[in-house]
Amino acid sequence: MSLEKQKLAIIEWVMAQKDSENLQQVQGLLSGIDYDEESKTKVIGYHPNGTEVIKSQFATCIVMSENNIPNGEFMTFEELEKETENW
Repeated sequence: MSLEKQKLAIIEWVMAQKDSENLQQVQGLLSGIDYDEESKTKVIGYHPNGTEVIKSQFATCIVMSENNIPNGEFMTFEELEKETENW
């Protein structure tokens, strides 16, 4: 599918939406897209295995996690503490 057809398909999907929740989820994902070229390569840390943590990837993970909260898809601090007891 060409880029133009992909764009049109997305526009048509958005226009057909009747549920604001779907659009809010898409908007959340879009806000996580960082067009700043530096953020696509900027290393902000390292994983325990030594691989780099890239700023734009980290920001995307945060946005996705924030979108999971209203759906109850999260772990409380108490749950995390209990889970780490077995590590």
